[in-house]
Amino acid sequence: MVLRTLRVRVTRVRFPALRQSTFWCEGEGACRLGSIPSAPTKGSPMKIIITEPTDNAVTMFRRAGYTFQRKDGDEMSFVRPLSRAGYPRFHAYAKMHERDLFVNFHLDQKRETYGDETRHHGEYGNDGPLKEEAAYLLRHFGPKARLG
Repeated sequence: MVLRTLRVRVTRVRFPALRQSTFWCEGEGACRLGSIPSAPTKGSPMKIIITEPTDNAVTMFRRAGYTFQRKDGDEMSFVRPLSRAGYPRFHAYAKMHERDLFVNFHLDQKRETYGDETRHHGEYGNDGPLKEEAAYLLRHFGPKARLG
């Protein structure tokens, strides 16, 4: 496997062989294998924590207008397209940990264009449409939900 140096601020790439791992880069040459840092900086996904949800994740996301996409291990993926073509769309990953539901979401601008790679044109951060979507989800998830 050949890894190339990426000249981007923050990049999230999932390798098929490393389903649970994430390779991310922050600045020039500071690339790591592991989870994305939890600080809500520009370039990291928006996070919502729902303390002891009363409904299951599929029901909660369906009520918010999301469609279940797939399940990888204990992580579920949901999408909410903003146009009939399927892109742009909001993409959320939900994972139960103990009694809390952790949600990471980002905005996919268009389908990936790198062949078999899973890199895509996603927007991460905590401003613009992502901030509006966070407010939308917090309204739908109720008082037990908060930004993480």
